Amino acid sequence: MRHENGVGDVAFSPDGKTILTGCADRTARLWDVSMGRPIGPPLTHQGEVKAVAFSPDGTTVITGSSDGTARFWDVAAELLPDDLERVANWVEVLTGLTLDEDGSIQVLDNAAWLRGREKVEQQGGPPVADAVR
Repeated sequence: MRHENGVGDVAFSPDGKTILTGCADRTARLWDVSMGRPIGPPLTHQGEVKAVAFSPDGTTVITGSSDGTARFWDVAAELLPDDLERVANWVEVLTGLTLDEDGSIQVLDNAAWLRGREKVEQQGGPPVADAVR
C-alpha cells in the first residue's frame, strides 16, 4: 500500500475490511485490506491530508488537510463491486458453477462456461478493486 509520500494518518473501516490512509502527497486512499490494493480513485486536497476517519456505518469518510479544509466523501459506491452483473458472471466462469432458479448449485457444461467467459470479456474482463469509474 504505497503513496508517493509519507502517510500521516490511517483508519480502519468499522467492518475491518477497508483502510483509509491520509498522505503528504495531498491524497487520501481507500485500500482493500485482504488484497492490499487501492479502491477507487484518490480523494484529493490542495494540501497534505493530515487526518482521516470513517463514519460509524462506514459509508462516509472525512479527511482533514493542511489546506485548512475538512471534506466528507460518500464512499459507499467505492466499496461495492464495480458492476454486480459483471461480478456474478465472473464468479460463474471462475468456479464453473451457477445457481438455478431454485437456488441449487449446478455445474456449467462446457458450452455454457464458454458463453459465460465470452460475456465476461465483453464486460471488460474480471472486476478489479481499483477500477476508476
